[in-house]
Amino acid sequence: MAASIAVRSPVPTPMSTPTATINHDSPCASVSRLLAAQPSSSTVPADIGYECLQSVPIDVPGDLKLIEELKLFMQWQSNLAYLKQPPPGAPQRPIDLIGRLNEISFKLTTGGHYRSEYEVQVDIDAIFEEAHDGHLGFSGDILQVMQFSREAKLISVSVDGFSLPQLYLYRKSHTTMRHSYLFPLHLATF
Repeated sequence: MAASIAVRSPVPTPMSTPTATINHDSPCASVSRLLAAQPSSSTVPADIGYECLQSVPIDVPGDLKLIEELKLFMQWQSNLAYLKQPPPGAPQRPIDLIGRLNEISFKLTTGGHYRSEYEVQVDIDAIFEEAHDGHLGFSGDILQVMQFSREAKLISVSVDGFSLPQLYLYRKSHTTMRHSYLFPLHLATF
C-alpha cells in the first residue's frame, strides 16, 4: 500500500511567521525527505504517511469550533429527524448526526480519547458517511493531505462460470504499449 501526497505550496505573505519548530526526526520530516529524494513522484510508503498523519497534535479549541459550525450547517439538512428515527424497514441504521457530533465534543473536552488530529477528523467524517446521503458531506483538511491506495485490485472469479469464485489480485501490466494485460494471481490466504 502507498500513500499519495497532495503537495501544496504555501502562499507567502509579509506577515507570515513560522508557528512551530521543525522536528527533523518526525514522521512528517521523513515524508518530506522521501518526497525530496524522488521529485517525480508523490508516493511514500503507507506506514510512513500514516505515522505522519498520526503525529499531528489535536487542536481541541479548533475542533470544538468546527463541530459547533458543522452543527449549524446541519440545521439546514431537512432529513435529520428521518436519519435519527427512520421508519421500520429503512435500509440504513438510525444515526443522530447532532448527537454524534456532541459525543465527539465530549471526548475532546474530557481528553484521552484521541491520539491525533487525524483520528478526530476521521471520526467526524465517519458520521457523515453513515448518513448515506450524497448531498451531505464533510472532508476535513487533514483527510485531504494523503490518500491511501493499492496498485492491485481484489476480485472474485469463477474459472468456469459454475464453480465457486476464488479471490484473485489483478494488476495491470505495462509490458506493451499497444495492449494492457491483466494477470490474475490466485490468493492462497487472505
